[in-house]
Amino acid sequence: MEQKLEKEEMMMADRRARIVRSSALSLVALLLCAGIAMAEPVLQPYMHGMALGNGVDLASSENKQSCVAFQTTSSNPPGAIRSANWYWDLAESNASIMEMTGVNAGASVSRGLARASVETSLLMENQLSSYDVNVLSLVEVELRWDYATQVQLKPEFQKMMMERPDQFIEQCGNYYVSGVLHGGSFYNLITMSTTSRLDRDKVAVKVGGGYGPFAASAKVSQETLNTLAQRRATIKGYSTGSGGAGIPLDINAMQSRVTKFPTEVLSSGGTLTQVVLEEYPRLPAAMDPKISRMALARWAYASIRREIDFIEKKPEQFYMDRQSWMPRIAQLKSEAKTAQESLDEALAACRQDLKTCAEPKGLRDPALVRADLPPRYEGVCGTQTFDMRNHLTTAVHPLTTRCGGDMDLQGETCAIAIDSRFVPLSGGKQVDQYTKVEMRESRKNGTCFRREQTRTLIYRMDDLFPGCYMDARNAPNGHLSARAAKGDLKWNVYEGNGIIKSAECLAYARKRDFGKVGCKTITFLDTIPITLLHDEDRKGPNVYRPEPATKTMSAEPAKSSPQTVSAGSQRTAGPSGFTRRVEHVQKSTGKNVVTPARGALPGEPASTK
Repeated sequence: MEQKLEKEEMMMADRRARIVRSSALSLVALLLCAGIAMAEPVLQPYMHGMALGNGVDLASSENKQSCVAFQTTSSNPPGAIRSANWYWDLAESNASIMEMTGVNAGASVSRGLARASVETSLLMENQLSSYDVNVLSLVEVELRWDYATQVQLKPEFQKMMMERPDQFIEQCGNYYVSGVLHGGSFYNLITMSTTSRLDRDKVAVKVGGGYGPFAASAKVSQETLNTLAQRRATIKGYSTGSGGAGIPLDINAMQSRVTKFPTEVLSSGGTLTQVVLEEYPRLPAAMDPKISRMALARWAYASIRREIDFIEKKPEQFYMDRQSWMPRIAQLKSEAKTAQESLDEALAACRQDLKTCAEPKGLRDPALVRADLPPRYEGVCGTQTFDMRNHLTTAVHPLTTRCGGDMDLQGETCAIAIDSRFVPLSGGKQVDQYTKVEMRESRKNGTCFRREQTRTLIYRMDDLFPGCYMDARNAPNGHLSARAAKGDLKWNVYEGNGIIKSAECLAYARKRDFGKVGCKTITFLDTIPITLLHDEDRKGPNVYRPEPATKTMSAEPAKSSPQTVSAGSQRTAGPSGFTRRVEHVQKSTGKNVVTPARGALPGEPASTK
């Protein structure tokens, strides 16, 4: 978690260092000359009712009246595509969805679905689970930017700001819409289920490598296509500005739609998709960070509830003693439900009266609740299938050890016995195969020949079945028992059982038998079921034991949550596709825009992703 925090801080610093703020607005220039610091312009999705010059409450994205006079300037004439980009990146949590799409945390719980943007619809309809791999794809088409220039406060509101700032905020908000984008957005949320921590990391690496932006005609890599096909990925699509075309449900249809989407947007004329919000001059920061903090906690609890449902449906994927853990899991489920409902009630009350807005008492930090869940197994163990095709046959011929009698098998019949078994070594991380062939005559002196063979089948268990080991008590085995008639000089094939399919053996030879008889081809099953144990199980059963109470939710969220993000998916390569999306908008608008993520709001605590 600390690595992700450092990564975000570096990315934010990179954004601000590389992009120079535009001097197009005379108001901004005046403020800079006066030495008054202003927050960066904020990029966020268009919400119903927003219009150029209108006021906005950034905490809730609530529309206010227009309190500024301005002139409208367009980036280019209508009738052409200004740019079309395709972004693609992993989405680790609901909070990352909000940051990637630009959804304001406060707005995500402040608006009904009917008034929501396509981005808030995506958030509200999908509660991400940390046990899945989620990828967010966006095709964004720009047709035209409209800007508010020569901005000035209307005289009556300038006086109100100086004398009654609280009344000004109530009527005008604390930001105003300085730019609107005409175009279209096409989001796809791709979700792939996984079976273990290592499996999740493996999938995340394969599908998360495309950071973007790509041209809208780009193709998904073949490795990504194969992974999506193997995982039977579910895809939910959300679009705006394209005349309401259908939503794809598979990767091929999604790629086709990606290619056609810019033309669809141009044909329909597009719609308002994004807005740039700028702070009013000389307005003291009066935003209460509690709303954003409660909203983030609310969405975190929603994800925790989904993850608990997954644990209840797939308990075999978790390292826990079920008898002791299931009551605790039921308690955590009830706690998450109660917490989410309490936060919903508190947020509703805050929307009614910001002055009395208060956080519910006694709620634990969601990260601490998630950390109380049982750990997920690292690997997929249990009953697995071992492919024997590279070890399908072996030869134990001739038999070179005498185990009784003389040099010839003289009885009426000769008993042939073959035993073969898997032998775990190195703590079950290496698996050898031991095979013994024995031939014994039926006469009293009991002449007997034998030979033993050992070969390695699995050199490193973690290369085939990561996080697993084999216990000797569960090792596969097989046996073959047959009799050869006296004087039979032919090679005969006998059927076996267990892991032994058959064996071609010779029991009698011309003149002396010793050193000539044996089995030249022992054939095993193509695939052999093996039972593997989890590495975690070496420590014994994970019995739930109550721990001391942990701290409640506050302005300082927990620093870590081992269940939230697997180490393998914390890529160091960057910046991400959606960071580059912000950079593209910065260059396109000439404004040093940021998204309303955690830490972007005045008074907000630093991000803990």
